[in-house]
Amino acid sequence: MPAPQASQMKMLAKNNFKSHKIKLAVNWSQPTGEAGKQYVDAFPENERNVPDTSNGLFIPASTNKYHVDQCKTIGKDFEDFIDGICDCICSAWQQWMAAATFTNVIINGPVGIIAPSSLKGPPFFPMSFATSPKIKPTMTKYSKAITNAIGTAWTAWATGFMGKVNYPPTFATCPMPAHVPTPNIPATIKMTGSSPGEAMLDANVLKMAMIAELGDPTAMHHQELFDAIAKAFKSMFDQWVQSTMVNNVLGIGPVPTFAPPFVPVGPVVVGMGNGVPGSVLA
Repeated sequence: MPAPQASQMKMLAKNNFKSHKIKLAVNWSQPTGEAGKQYVDAFPENERNVPDTSNGLFIPASTNKYHVDQCKTIGKDFEDFIDGICDCICSAWQQWMAAATFTNVIINGPVGIIAPSSLKGPPFFPMSFATSPKIKPTMTKYSKAITNAIGTAWTAWATGFMGKVNYPPTFATCPMPAHVPTPNIPATIKMTGSSPGEAMLDANVLKMAMIAELGDPTAMHHQELFDAIAKAFKSMFDQWVQSTMVNNVLGIGPVPTFAPPFVPVGPVVVGMGNGVPGSVLA
């Protein structure tokens, strides 16, 4: 399976953001009494009651044209950012998959044991941050906070990944002194193993990591933005581990008990499995 599609992540992130139902202007309330009359009289009729048909990320605080326009303008900036950050994350994901591989898998019989640090891949943060939105200084800060938090969590997950891969029955009953290079039986990442580092990919943990990376509690709507991105990323990750296959971890190994004609077959003992970059996770 290829890396998660950016279009799906964008849709999830935007829907997550909308769920916060942020009104603009923030904390605005309709004036009452004489002030309310003056407020109404300050605008021509065609600016007092403008319907919001944009279905955007923000909700206008009123039907006043300026509130509606403000939602469209700020909403467009946030939509563009979400599109850009999702594009760069999914692009980095694809690059990581193209280079990722398993190394030093220890094989005994038909089972290969994946120890921590066996899953190798390039650093996630530099690849994702390189193409992230940076048109405005605020975007650069948001981009760095998001990609750094995800990159750190991804490294923890990959480094801590452990489990097992299965090989054909001939690894248990090999009729020769050493088994020829043979790929593992394909299985999903979820079925293959797990990692204690996955705890860092939890949506709430990711969100808090992004907030800490940003270090600016006054930044506009950053908590809602980070929450939306973190939840979308975790949702995509959960789908990915359940549908992406681990394959082409080529196993070889000696069969020390092979001694024909008395012992015509035997199991592989302390064999070795190594993957081919770009084809291990597919």
